[in-house]
Amino acid sequence: MTELTSAKLFCRRLPRTSLGEVPKFFSILILATRFHFGSRADLWATTPRSKHMPAPAFGAQTGMPLHRIDALWEALKFSQQPAGGGPANGQSGVKRYRLASINDFISSISAHRGSDMTPCDSICIDESMINWYGIGCPRSSIGLPMYASIYRKPENDCEIQTAACRRSGIMLRLHLVKTAADD
Repeated sequence: MTELTSAKLFCRRLPRTSLGEVPKFFSILILATRFHFGSRADLWATTPRSKHMPAPAFGAQTGMPLHRIDALWEALKFSQQPAGGGPANGQSGVKRYRLASINDFISSISAHRGSDMTPCDSICIDESMINWYGIGCPRSSIGLPMYASIYRKPENDCEIQTAACRRSGIMLRLHLVKTAADD
């Protein structure tokens, strides 16, 4: 992810990112969920909106300026997409292509946990299903930027088979099911 994002930044003549900057970027995004704001720029304001609440001043608090957050947001790339804009060989090929953008990310999580995590004596194995409606779905008119729902076996589904340590609750292994043959 760092290499792919750096390559996109470099193409835009911006400084490359680093292994430390990417987790910091995600930490700032998570921190932003704790604030009520109108635009992302409001979080970098140094003037308080009210005398009862201090200004968020994310720039001073996190050390990352807004223009860098915006550049990382636009250049963020999780994995290498297959060339050609997707296959035309039926629904299973379309699904395989659609999920390719996150497959490297999920595989990296499994590889990292496999080398750095020792599970307890009890492992829980399950599957997670989510139906992705995407950006611009009909529900976006009510203010939702995207919508995902969980049904028993959705039509436009994304299935992730998981193995977790029962004691710690940490996911140890994830497997993205792209087609019925991958089950």
